[in-house]
Amino acid sequence: MEWSTAKMDMLNQPMESLYKRLFKASPGKILVLEPDRFEIIAVTDEYLKATVTNESDIVGKTLFEVFPDDPDDPKADGVNSLFASLQRVVSLKAADVMTIQRYPIRLPSGAFEERFWSLVNSPVLDEFGMVEFIMHKVEDVTAIVHENSFSILTESTDSKSRIALQDIILQANELKQTLSKLQEHEARIRTAERMLNLGTWEYNPQTGSLNWSRQVFDIYDVAPTQKALNVEEYFAMVHPDDREASIAIYQSFIEEHAPQIAFEHRVITRDGDVRYVKGVGEFHLTPDGEIVVGCVQDITSFIRNRDKLTQAEYLLRLAGEKARLGGWRVELDPLVVTWTSETAAIHGMPAGYSPPDVATAVQFYVPEFRELIMGAFERCVQQGEAFDVICQLQTPDGRRPWIRAIGEAERDTQGKVIVVQGAFQDISTLREAQERFQLISKATNDVIWDWNFATNQVWWNDSMTDVFGYSLSSLEPGPESWTLRIHPDDRERVLQSIHQVIDGEDNYWQSDYRFIRSDGQYANVIDRGFVTRDGQGKATRMVGSLLDVTERMAMEQRLRESQKLEAVGHLTGGVAHDFNNLLTIILGNAEMLSELVTDPNLQSMAEMTLSASKRGAELTRHLLAFARRQPLDPKVTDVNQLVEAMWGLIRRTLPENIELEFIPDPDLGITEIDAGELETALLNLVVNARDAMQDGGKLTIETSTAVLDRDYADRHSEVIPGEYVMICVSDTGIGMDEDTVSQAFEPFFTTKAVGKGSGLGLSMVFGFTKQSGGHIKIYSEPGEGTSVKLYFPRAGSAQQINYQPVKELFPEGGTEHILIAEDDDLVLKHLEGQLRSLGYRVTAVTSGPDALKALSVHSDVKLLLTDIIMPGGMNGRELADQSRAIYPKLKVLFTSGYTENAIIHHGRLDPGVDLLSKPYNRLELATKVRRVLDKDLDATTYGDSSSSQDFEIFPSKSQPKIDQQNLPQRRDRN
Repeated sequence: MEWSTAKMDMLNQPMESLYKRLFKASPGKILVLEPDRFEIIAVTDEYLKATVTNESDIVGKTLFEVFPDDPDDPKADGVNSLFASLQRVVSLKAADVMTIQRYPIRLPSGAFEERFWSLVNSPVLDEFGMVEFIMHKVEDVTAIVHENSFSILTESTDSKSRIALQDIILQANELKQTLSKLQEHEARIRTAERMLNLGTWEYNPQTGSLNWSRQVFDIYDVAPTQKALNVEEYFAMVHPDDREASIAIYQSFIEEHAPQIAFEHRVITRDGDVRYVKGVGEFHLTPDGEIVVGCVQDITSFIRNRDKLTQAEYLLRLAGEKARLGGWRVELDPLVVTWTSETAAIHGMPAGYSPPDVATAVQFYVPEFRELIMGAFERCVQQGEAFDVICQLQTPDGRRPWIRAIGEAERDTQGKVIVVQGAFQDISTLREAQERFQLISKATNDVIWDWNFATNQVWWNDSMTDVFGYSLSSLEPGPESWTLRIHPDDRERVLQSIHQVIDGEDNYWQSDYRFIRSDGQYANVIDRGFVTRDGQGKATRMVGSLLDVTERMAMEQRLRESQKLEAVGHLTGGVAHDFNNLLTIILGNAEMLSELVTDPNLQSMAEMTLSASKRGAELTRHLLAFARRQPLDPKVTDVNQLVEAMWGLIRRTLPENIELEFIPDPDLGITEIDAGELETALLNLVVNARDAMQDGGKLTIETSTAVLDRDYADRHSEVIPGEYVMICVSDTGIGMDEDTVSQAFEPFFTTKAVGKGSGLGLSMVFGFTKQSGGHIKIYSEPGEGTSVKLYFPRAGSAQQINYQPVKELFPEGGTEHILIAEDDDLVLKHLEGQLRSLGYRVTAVTSGPDALKALSVHSDVKLLLTDIIMPGGMNGRELADQSRAIYPKLKVLFTSGYTENAIIHHGRLDPGVDLLSKPYNRLELATKVRRVLDKDLDATTYGDSSSSQDFEIFPSKSQPKIDQQNLPQRRDRN
């Protein structure tokens, strides 16, 4: 009774709910799929258990979203095979039994587990005979496939079951072998499809439905999730111009029941693109009736390449006629020579002519080129060596054209040369133009450039190598080969001016700027260009010339300097005699009055007159010295002795808050010079140094032997290479900026207050040094002091005082990696170029922080070459300290415009460091760098903790202890 009541309650439930429960509980692993997108709409409990899934996770999703292929398995093909089976069910409206499929499933963990399945896909038709649902039934046969034996049979298995299981296992083994062969066959088909861009299709004439392979969907640009088209939908895709003919072919095939159908037409894809397809098909008998099975291929690339080839052949023929370009071919066995019509025309022969042999062809060349062309041809035949030569022909009609002959070998499968073929071009006009252009380029010695705006390429002539030292192969192809070598301070101005012309309407452009040479030096250039424009006025090309005017500007500067000196010389020479006569009278009367008068007021006036006249005489002498017109009495002089002799005078010239030191070179040579004028020059430098140290400081006088080599002389035209006696006066005063240094030697220029200086002190020193055959150099930085170096030619001995340039020594380089830290861009560029020319690898930066960054990037830096005074909050010594703290084996070389002794005793460096003083020549740079790199690091005294504590980059302004003796403090260099 209770059972009947429960049964009645169940039957009273809604039928839909009842059917769902019955379906879920039914035996078998079954999915119900929607036929358009293969969306899962129902599932049995056994299916969920077999696939380790939940109903809520799969219902409403497509079959291939839930069960995708393993992306890490290159052999996975379950989706393609199952998709093809479902398409056949939709197309044929019949069940499709699949062979055992390897189809791994995705577990909840995301990993894939290998499974083998036996699958049957069956259609559920509606009342109109259309597929409404697909029943997807599977059986998991993984264990049977894996076991491949009878081991699953147990003793407890009854005889009837054992027979059934044995039969299943035997069939499974056969199926497994068949599956393996089938999968191999399908893999080959898929490979062929991919390589040939080929797809397979099936057509049911009774239903009009099409079944496509995956590749066909791609060929027709139809979404794979979309079902295959029917015949009407397919012909709707065919290009309108091809549609009528395609339908006629199809109708003839169906009506006549022809064994095969072949078609080729265009189709229009979803995005409007046109594709060319070609296909074949034939009738095939199945248990359900006849179907048409075929394949289709995308031949779009072939058709378009064919059209391009046809067009290319026409263009090639046209180009040959217009560019005087032809082809040739020599087949070696048997010997056959073939010329194109244009090649025959170049040789002065009628179209269609080809020589009978190679020897006949060679006779067309002038005698002096026959051996060249025959040798090139034979090497190509024997060794396969391609050739490209320029020769001259002699044609039957008397012409002697220049031609370019190009040839290359063609080999057989064994590597033997069987054909030599190539091209001929008549380059007579081009060669004549090139020769004319080269003659013009050589005649002007200008650097010619050609900027093609269409390709943004810049061409340079060979003068780029001759004038600026760049090999053409090392230059960038575009305008950066020019812009990167413009001085940074000039670049924006120059580029703005040239683009104003290019973008405007003017055709002519000119600018002057600084251009860097390959050695790092800057040249002064004048650049001119002419713009070519098209019919719309747009610039298409610009051709110009670059002229190096560095030497001309230097000559003009020297001429201006000479003219200025000449003018001052004429002025002083004209008035000196009369002025000195007047001063003689004034001096004599003033001295007499000072002795005769007793009135204190009159005596004071007489002394004032006497003092003024002496200053007038001194002024005249300074002007004569600047103009290099003062009478000199040069004699062989020991400069060390001269400085010691005037030490008392120097000491008395300085106040007590200025410390004084003399560091002579014990090996200093002698020089032929006017000792009295040198004393005056040194006093002028001492006075200038004193005035620059109002709050006290230190003045250092140093002597040494210096070698100014040819490289230094090339940058200073007045210098003759050789050995010099150098005298350096250094102070720790206020220093000068670059603009002040450039005007320091000009007469009457002074930075002192009115009445404090005449502006002729340094002018006199400059004129005296030049008149003595010497050289003068100022190195100064604001707030850091000034060093003035005087160079005088070193004399051999007292008996041999004529100066002779010494034999040039050769600097030694290396291959180590050097890091440069220098804030002066010009010095940095020059130093970088010098070190690279010596073979070193160089990284250049402009500040201490940038140097530390470079060290962190480049682990192979062996030497840090750093300036001492640098901006950026980190000077050279601080950079060296931090670098050596991180990289203890790093070697350091300092460089500065101050002398080594001046810097050490000004508190800038500790004793024992390596210093390269500015200015230095190439030999000094190479020798010092090599010496530091070769030095034993353990023996280097770089200062210790105590010296680091006493270090001061900026010396204090407190008054140092003064030596009151008249003898100088000497520290000889050993």
